Amino acid sequence: MFGQGHDYRIGKKKAKEIIKKIMDKGKESFEVEVFRILEFYGVDIPEYQVARSKGDIYYVIDDIGLPVVVKALTSQAVHREDLEAVIIVRDKKDVETAYPKALGEIASNLPWLTLEGILVQKYIPHSEKVTFIFERESKKDKGSISVNGENPLKLENFDVGLYPFVEPVVAFFKDFSENIRMLEVDFVKATDEDRWFLVDGKCYLFY
Repeated sequence: MFGQGHDYRIGKKKAKEIIKKIMDKGKESFEVEVFRILEFYGVDIPEYQVARSKGDIYYVIDDIGLPVVVKALTSQAVHREDLEAVIIVRDKKDVETAYPKALGEIASNLPWLTLEGILVQKYIPHSEKVTFIFERESKKDKGSISVNGENPLKLENFDVGLYPFVEPVVAFFKDFSENIRMLEVDFVKATDEDRWFLVDGKCYLFY
């Protein structure tokens, strides 16, 4: 049912390279690399760049335009929304408050994490949002999927036709059963076009 008419070999090859580098660093989770990988699988991703300082954020804004979303990137994947550390910047002057807030919420609540940069992502005005959580208990487990917090469903029983835009994500999760323990992705439907964009992703690995 999955992948009919689609060739994900390039995505799988690139993902293998990226995941190997992550695992070689001893990391158990990653975030911004989810965007890189799923771009190769054909998923629509809002334009983004990683800034290393407050000054860099201004350059990124000049490049991709306003509004943007500002998020702190850390050594482990975290739920920044729960910490109010995801901030929409609609005007350049808002950077002055958004930058310390994004970093400060992480530093005060999760001080053991290391800051690895600031994700500056084009904000997509949207009418709908869907969260998918893929999970497997072991490397031999085919896995389950939960949609918007509902009870998990065995992946083999999931009707991808209900959410065709998530098919490449399913393919990625299945391609790396030996590596991926859990994968969380958020999609939004743009208000001005019939397209779904991946706006957040977190991947947790087996070790």
